Amino acid sequence: MHTEFKTKAKTVFKWAALGAALTLAFTWVLLRSPILMPKLNIEVENFPAEKSQLYYKKLTPYSEQNSVFKKIDPSRTRFQFQLPFYDDELRWDPLENAEAFDLKSVSISLLAYRMNISMDDVNPSFQLQKTFRNNLYFFSAPPGSTDPQITIHINSAHLEKVRAYIAFMLAALLSLATIGWIVWHPIIMAYFQKESSWATRLKAVVKNDNFSVIEFSTFLSIGIILNLIPLTNFFLSVDDEVGAFRTDPSVWIADGRWTAFLVEKFIFPLPVLPFVPNLFFYVCLAASYMLILRSHNLTFTKLTALTYCVFVAHPVWWFIAEFYSNLPSTGLGVLCLSISLYIVSRIDLSAGANKTKLLAFACASLLLAAAIGAYQSLVMFYLAIGMGIIIFAAKTNTTPLSNGLRPLFKRIALIAAVFLCGLVLYAFINKIAKHFYPTNPGYLDSFLKLDALLENPLFITKLTVYEMFKIYTGSEQTFGVDFFISAIMLCLATLLLITQKTWKASARMMLFIAALLISPFLLHFVTGGNNLPLRSMLAVSFISWFSVMVVLEYKGRIRVLGLVLSALLVFQIVTINGQYSASTLLATNHDRLTAEEIYKQIAESNPQFDRNARAHIDIFGKLSFNSRYPSPDSSTMSASFFDWDDGNGNRMIKYMQLVGFRNVFPLQPSDRIALTPKFKNMPVWPAPGSVRLDNGVYLIKLSEKPDPTHAQYH
Repeated sequence: MHTEFKTKAKTVFKWAALGAALTLAFTWVLLRSPILMPKLNIEVENFPAEKSQLYYKKLTPYSEQNSVFKKIDPSRTRFQFQLPFYDDELRWDPLENAEAFDLKSVSISLLAYRMNISMDDVNPSFQLQKTFRNNLYFFSAPPGSTDPQITIHINSAHLEKVRAYIAFMLAALLSLATIGWIVWHPIIMAYFQKESSWATRLKAVVKNDNFSVIEFSTFLSIGIILNLIPLTNFFLSVDDEVGAFRTDPSVWIADGRWTAFLVEKFIFPLPVLPFVPNLFFYVCLAASYMLILRSHNLTFTKLTALTYCVFVAHPVWWFIAEFYSNLPSTGLGVLCLSISLYIVSRIDLSAGANKTKLLAFACASLLLAAAIGAYQSLVMFYLAIGMGIIIFAAKTNTTPLSNGLRPLFKRIALIAAVFLCGLVLYAFINKIAKHFYPTNPGYLDSFLKLDALLENPLFITKLTVYEMFKIYTGSEQTFGVDFFISAIMLCLATLLLITQKTWKASARMMLFIAALLISPFLLHFVTGGNNLPLRSMLAVSFISWFSVMVVLEYKGRIRVLGLVLSALLVFQIVTINGQYSASTLLATNHDRLTAEEIYKQIAESNPQFDRNARAHIDIFGKLSFNSRYPSPDSSTMSASFFDWDDGNGNRMIKYMQLVGFRNVFPLQPSDRIALTPKFKNMPVWPAPGSVRLDNGVYLIKLSEKPDPTHAQYH
């Protein structure tokens, strides 16, 4: 017994000694490696230069050798400097001449640790002035400045302690991992080489439902071909300038879109990009469609490939695709709800509840919550597909006995239960998100009009029915161009569905069809009947697909008629999207040419114009843009940055900065209002004299009618 104890004690001592030695060695390596090199983060706004210089020292004077130049990170409008060594003082040379900028924050990061530096410890030391305005610190260098400098005070002793603590903790974890690998590596290798039960189940699902790479590639190719223009062009729509300069994705939390926040935070930190967001979106739609087919007990055939053309190219997708920031999260949301409904369609309701079913129910509910968190209107998409599943299950069921309908009603109850549970989960996670990111929900509140529904429910219902009629008939008022063949297909599909063998089956089918058609418009009842943009009506694309699929399921002359109408429908969809493309291309080119010409006239108005120096401009009025091509009311496809909001100077200037004119900056609203009289005798752009320099400010007059800011002058 004594010998056994001594042996165990020796073994423990041996491993403990090895662990201690490894910990010390790893700590020494980590402290001297770039992994634990602190980074100084300086977040700015309206910064006029592309790069700046930081000096660091330790028991020595500042020198060029101990300094580094860094370019600004455009996706986060910040500088990030590594600190190889440091003491309590750092020197930042932000500019090379007379300029100005706003400073949002200064911090030091070290892996997951972040130490904020008080603005009291960030002070000008040479040729700079510091003031506080609009909740930001404003630094300005007076004329003649050649070497503006800022001193940043940090607590170097505290930072060294943090580095040592993190190094020791990481070293201890690495030591434990090393010893664990030495002792248990045979077991670990055996575990990871064994296929997990989840992988086995997934393989079984893929095999049983015939999912294939060929099918996915076919659907993805169809999506890319039919949407080639938005994929191969870079359309900057109104609001894209906001997304391009956004540094904090928590604005999505204010809209209740916490999935969109996660997507922009971790997948697309700079969402305003050509090609990539669109490609990601069509990848998600292709995968979603494969799941939607199986949910309806359909398979990959030439007919389902044809109907995918109607689904993926439906004009309603264009309205959501106008904003690059919306695309990735919406695509992911559609994929989540498709997986949710696929799970629901595969739950066996003939047996009692068990652990597997409860887990499937929980997963379906959580996925629906994630879809709603991506875009709230997707909840109506879920309901529409859910009703489609029910109709496909019921359309051949003519059993008069209630017993035969029990599985159908169980499926309805399950879809409803997942819907309610998903809403509860969404609201719960949304509450948590808003606790950590408190925001103003003003945008969402602007849509909700519950008081109008309570005061006059019949009137709101009438408005909603009118909106349904316009959208389902492809009204030019809604789409900007006639879209009538979809209405013909919908009527034909409805006629075929309600033609059942019994009156009861026909009546039941009519109720299901009514529920399907109403489901995309449920939010209209709480938003005043017609207060939702068309981009929120994504479920309409499914209903168009559904009507085509119903018709093509029949054989003989009905299928021939369906194929002819489907071909005409696809042609009309492609034509409509072509008109939308023309409208967007013209608006994009118009704005780019306008920005270039305005900038050219700004430069010509000042013989000493310096493109690297800050140029303060004030824009009066707006420049109207009219196109021969469609311009639907709820769309920005033919909208101009120089026309939107009746003339929004800040939006125009942000757009000019985005396309490359980075030295133009807006004035404060109060300063703009005060300048209103100076525009009175100026001609309207592009006449000579419509752009002029006045006391260091470039005045630009786009119209005689004032914009909302200048209209405040009395």
